[in-house]
Amino acid sequence: MLNAINNHMNTLQTAADSIAAKKTGSEKETNAAKEADDEKEVNAAKEADNAKKADSPVKPARRQDEYIPEKPQPTPGLYNKDGKKDGGEEVTVSTDKVDAEIKKLKEKKAKLEQEIARAQDDPEKLEKLQKQLDQVENELRVKDTDSYRRQHMQITRRKSE
Repeated sequence: MLNAINNHMNTLQTAADSIAAKKTGSEKETNAAKEADDEKEVNAAKEADNAKKADSPVKPARRQDEYIPEKPQPTPGLYNKDGKKDGGEEVTVSTDKVDAEIKKLKEKKAKLEQEIARAQDDPEKLEKLQKQLDQVENELRVKDTDSYRRQHMQITRRKSE
């Protein structure tokens, strides 16, 4: 009886093995078919790209803006209606008066400092001179700047021929 059971088990095992072999074979066939289809699609896509490239002209590189300098335009104020050059204006700027004023203030400051050095004995005179010196220094602080010079410069305009 054991022999009969063993024979039956062997038969079942053989049947199971053959079924498994058939499944594995069919899976391999299915995978091979899929790979062939994928390869055909890839080849078709490559051929289509090559055909497009052959038909279309070569695209130029991306275009960038280019600077084109213009000819200098004449200043509108220097020309009359006929297009001939007009005399125009000659402008002169001078800060000489402001510079002279600042120079006087600096000299006054130096003079007051000398007087203060000499007047160490008299407290009333020393206090009076110190106030004057403070006023001169404040005035210098305001006037000895570029902005003050620009605001108070003398502008002379002459017609040039």
